[in-house]
Amino acid sequence: MLNKNSSNITNYLNIYNSYNIILDLCGQDDTINILKKVKSIDSLIGCFNNNIYDLKIDFSEIVSKSSVFFYYLHLQKKIFGHTPDVLYPSNHILTKKAYDVLIYPFSGNKQKDWHIDNFILVYKYLKQNKLRVKFLIPIPCQRDIEKVSSIDILRTEDWNDLTNEILRSNILLTNDSSISHIGAFLGVFTISVFIKFNPNLWFPYPNSIGISVIDKKNTKFEYVIQKIEQYFVNLK
Repeated sequence: MLNKNSSNITNYLNIYNSYNIILDLCGQDDTINILKKVKSIDSLIGCFNNNIYDLKIDFSEIVSKSSVFFYYLHLQKKIFGHTPDVLYPSNHILTKKAYDVLIYPFSGNKQKDWHIDNFILVYKYLKQNKLRVKFLIPIPCQRDIEKVSSIDILRTEDWNDLTNEILRSNILLTNDSSISHIGAFLGVFTISVFIKFNPNLWFPYPNSIGISVIDKKNTKFEYVIQKIEQYFVNLK
């Protein structure tokens, strides 16, 4: 049974089980220490410099020269021998999108969360300027937001539902979290706010895909708004 209060996938590992393949896309010390305790792994694959891995995949050059979408295709083909059956993400055409900005204000680690009041200030400013803005809250995360109209809160049942809503938006605004990577993978322009970790390591995407914003002693919400407005200016 999975522990719903846990945010780290390694908490789901049974160190006494045997695994054919484990792919580590995290690389953090606590994850590495848990992986070292697993009794049997046929192939341990990682994307970081650590001699624990049986196979290390260096994706830095791929990311710098190609889109995030093609990086994931390449990674999956290299590991599993085939590419997923997915469509190439559509270009950003405003008339085809349901939302201008989709906001996901949570992460698996609350220490990484930009304060919710900042997200709400962004929301209110954009609404005043007639932009279509929604908050995304997956039902399983069991979180809620005050001071936001219920009609502007999207509650999704699962990852597929969540992914579909991201695809319907022009911009995804979120914390440093897994949602950032989903947005970048889908080709949706992603603004990821970083507080705790190094954005060069955890958000290594081309500027055409998205940007990271480093929260230096409570970054003002106006700076994020500036990045959002610049995106729409560049589209025209």
